[in-house]
Amino acid sequence: LTFPHVYANSYLTPPRSSAVKSHSDDRDVLVIQVLGRKNWKVYKTVPVSFPFANEQVGKEGRPPVSREVLDGGICFDGKVSLEPGHVLYMP
Repeated sequence: LTFPHVYANSYLTPPRSSAVKSHSDDRDVLVIQVLGRKNWKVYKTVPVSFPFANEQVGKEGRPPVSREVLDGGICFDGKVSLEPGHVLYMP
């Protein structure tokens, strides 16, 4: 019997700062806001559809997110603001 991998990360981000730069992930992301408030930018254009780990962009040691993606617009009419108890799922 095997189980798929589950990853859990936690981030502490000071006010008016960013935890990570714009990037893509090779897995679904479920964000649970525990304390404070955080604004998120979710871009309309996906840098790489269903990326493998070696195809991620914007992370350390990887190519940056393309200007085409960054200039392609933002979902949700602007920034997504999470407050304690809010959940954001990004497939």
